[in-house]
Amino acid sequence: MANALGIDLARVYTTAENVKSSRLNRLAQKKALGIDPNAERARLESARRNALSGDPAALTNLAAISPAEAMKVQQY
Repeated sequence: MANALGIDLARVYTTAENVKSSRLNRLAQKKALGIDPNAERARLESARRNALSGDPAALTNLAAISPAEAMKVQQY
């Protein structure tokens, strides 16, 4: 099926592994610097909510891409 669609599974796998490795490296760097990943994630989510709350067009775009995420933003 993937071959019929022209999807290179080896490339997809390699890209996924690179992303996973990059995430793990960033997490290790944050731990080494003493940055709490949960606090950092909460800070970034708060900043995103604040940015989207004042921009109805951005919120509409987010709702089209990720309805669940848009609902979270609207709750705050």
